[in-house]
Amino acid sequence: MKNCKTVLKGPTRTSYPCRNALQGQGWMHPTGKLRKSFISRRGLSIQSYTLYGRKQNFRDSTVLDGSARTRRNQEGRVLWLMLSYRHSFHAGNAADVLKHTILIFCLDYLGQKEKPLLCVDTHGGAGSYSFANREWEAGYGALAKAGAAEALPSMARRYLEIINAGGKDYPGSPLIMARLLRHLDRLVCFELHPEDFETLKNCLDNFRHVEVRKEDGPGSLKGLLPPPSRRGLILIDPAWEELSEYEMIPQILASALKRFPEGTYLVWYPLLLHPKAAAENADSETLRENLFAIHAGRRCFVELHTSSKDHAPANSPRGMYGSGLVIINPPYTLKPALEDALPVLVQAMNAEGGWKLEWKE
Repeated sequence: MKNCKTVLKGPTRTSYPCRNALQGQGWMHPTGKLRKSFISRRGLSIQSYTLYGRKQNFRDSTVLDGSARTRRNQEGRVLWLMLSYRHSFHAGNAADVLKHTILIFCLDYLGQKEKPLLCVDTHGGAGSYSFANREWEAGYGALAKAGAAEALPSMARRYLEIINAGGKDYPGSPLIMARLLRHLDRLVCFELHPEDFETLKNCLDNFRHVEVRKEDGPGSLKGLLPPPSRRGLILIDPAWEELSEYEMIPQILASALKRFPEGTYLVWYPLLLHPKAAAENADSETLRENLFAIHAGRRCFVELHTSSKDHAPANSPRGMYGSGLVIINPPYTLKPALEDALPVLVQAMNAEGGWKLEWKE
């Protein structure tokens, strides 16, 4: 668990590893916040944590408001603290449709050239997911239903072809990449959640060109760049649960671009109406602009708004009204493909807020 630890103050000062500042060992956190008193009642208080190789200090109890669950060893010491994002609850939703449609298009394009390609997924997840959640019905399910009734743009048809080839489960980004890459290519996936790591490792076990690491992906990305072939696609897909990620991810993208400016980078982000995030200058639009400004060359951002910004769903705790991707060095053919596909995706998935695309050379 390198590059990510929590410093706890008790009878003796001790560091314990964790995931994404406060994650590990499968213990769920229902609210996405950590209660400071939960730890202090047990004689421990959190002083700081290290995320993506940088020390962070807790600023006030507001950030730590909520409840937490921990795992303890036989001596009663706190070993692990965890936040709760699990992609299995959202697999196949409209955000996945947008992300995976673009991911598949970019991989197909990059695969046309007979040179090795490095692909990296910094937040791999479990690899594949059952359709137990209901969000897929308004995403993948709605698009599949539209595809059965009418002709779809080639970009959308290709997405359905790849997803339908996965059988009874919805394939995550690592499995999609593993299936599309050639024998000369290489895929490195990172996942820190112990249960998801094991599932991901088993899911990709039959692919010889794939490596699964139980490490902090963004913190380890620098060591993979640049690849010898100078060709690569990097998917950065965090949960965006920590406010510090809004600062860290742009810094990591900038650092990666200095080492490997030719790479294609896909950074996914949610569109949220979160007053606390906005107060911390970490709202979705600011994040998008920060990511977009890092690279002066060809770049774009694309967004799919499942609802209007003024009418975010009430059942979403962070007011999620859509999602987007900032893409650095996108294929030049992506723009016309998106202009053709996005109106169809919006109509098929009833995305009331529409879509947005900005492209700069």
